[in-house]
Amino acid sequence: MLIDIIAFDLANNYFKGLYATTMGRTNDSKRVTTDEPSESITMSAWILLGLEELQIDGVDMASSALATSKQYIAPTILHNIAVSAREYNVHRERMSIDVDQGGVYGLSYNATDSLANIMYWWAMSAPAAAPLISSAKGLIEKYDLDPKLVFGDGGFLNLLLLLANQSGMSLTQYSDVAEYITRGVCLESINTYTYRTPYYQLSGAQDHHKGWIGLQEQIWLATLDKSTYVFTSSPGGISESEFVGGWKPRAMFHENIGIIQYDRDPGDPNLDYLISSLFGARNYVHAYFPCSAFDEVTQSGRWTFGSKAGGYVALYSDKNATWESDYEMRVSDTTKNLFIVELGSMPNSFTQFREAILAAKFEAMRQDRGYDVYYDSPSVGSINVTWDSPMIVNGKNVNLGPYPRFDNSFCHQKFGLLETIIEHEDLRLVLNFETLSRKLYQITT
Repeated sequence: MLIDIIAFDLANNYFKGLYATTMGRTNDSKRVTTDEPSESITMSAWILLGLEELQIDGVDMASSALATSKQYIAPTILHNIAVSAREYNVHRERMSIDVDQGGVYGLSYNATDSLANIMYWWAMSAPAAAPLISSAKGLIEKYDLDPKLVFGDGGFLNLLLLLANQSGMSLTQYSDVAEYITRGVCLESINTYTYRTPYYQLSGAQDHHKGWIGLQEQIWLATLDKSTYVFTSSPGGISESEFVGGWKPRAMFHENIGIIQYDRDPGDPNLDYLISSLFGARNYVHAYFPCSAFDEVTQSGRWTFGSKAGGYVALYSDKNATWESDYEMRVSDTTKNLFIVELGSMPNSFTQFREAILAAKFEAMRQDRGYDVYYDSPSVGSINVTWDSPMIVNGKNVNLGPYPRFDNSFCHQKFGLLETIIEHEDLRLVLNFETLSRKLYQITT
């Protein structure tokens, strides 16, 4: 049943040989490359659903298990969905819960109540969050645990203890003040949006932890094919990666448009200073835009355009970006910037795509936090966005979440329900995680 859910996820997010979606666990080596990216999921996606051509990138345990298993074959409905979704798909999904929702789901923060619950929170990278940090400290002392095992860095707990003492606060109180780090790294509730056509896919995390620090997240990705994709990041914080993780933007997406604002949480200057001293101060934001992967790349003003096999991408930067390499456009000496991404495709020509965007009415005004943005997109119409307001398209608020567990043409499942019902054409797959039953039906009229 869990493999069915994984296969369903791949059908909705895998595009032209790439797991081309926002995600919470990745790294630079998987996303920044002059060659075709190598993903551990590639062979499994082919074995499960026949997605794209078979590419042998080495041996991994998941694909080996699937290839040799006599117990599991993906049901026909999932194969059919994978084929159907190739041409057009809109997929909304909600994952995980927030740390402050423990009471709602019966999850304790106290190790004396339930050590198993504490392990659940730790798996979410939440041991430093305010409700949990005291219990984490207590378990480290009780079992003589290495703090690095719990926090990922041996000195992080001592750093928080020092600053809490200097501020006259308890450890829990200071963790709450520093939530842009202590909760920023948590794999909390996230609403993801993926929009696909035959020529491109745009995927992003809607308005997630804006201005906070992350670790291994990729907030958004615009993909034309396996090697041709664009994204932005603001490196720094406690992540040593250059392109993945770092400071999270306020990112919002609607169909083929994304508005991405970077503006770091002001936070505690003492903590920021110490983190910069330990991990390095990277006072820039940048875009990954691999020129050699495109058929054509042109620039006009603050817009950069790329074309690949009939699909087009346009990326706007509010501040001047310079090329640091074939794939990196860097905005130096700032941690604040606005990016806009828009995608298009045939039958319009690449020239028509560029000219329409350059002729569009556009205003971006820098504010104390973020930007006030108006963009009259040639493809979707008028867009209004600020740092805190809804995303408004043609006078209507865009649904940024919270989403259901799944919301697409094949499944609408309320978050928290233990039954997943997937339908396509004359087939229905019912996965009941309460009764542990799995049934595939032929729908009769």
